Amino acid sequence: MAGAVGAVNGVNVLFAPFAVALYEVSASAPFLLESAVLAGLLAYACLSPTLSNVGSRVTTEEINQESSI
Repeated sequence: MAGAVGAVNGVNVLFAPFAVALYEVSASAPFLLESAVLAGLLAYACLSPTLSNVGSRVTTEEINQESSI
């Protein structure tokens, strides 16, 4: 988790000047861009088969069934 937080801080240093330039064009533009990015991430999280199975319990019957195949 700490690595992800550190990575976000590093990315922020790279993209902050872009956001400031975008803000100079239109005050609401950075917020609209961020809304679009978050909507895309939400769609990815909801549609990703890997993420939709996180936290699901695997029963011993499923493990035995997979190992017999």
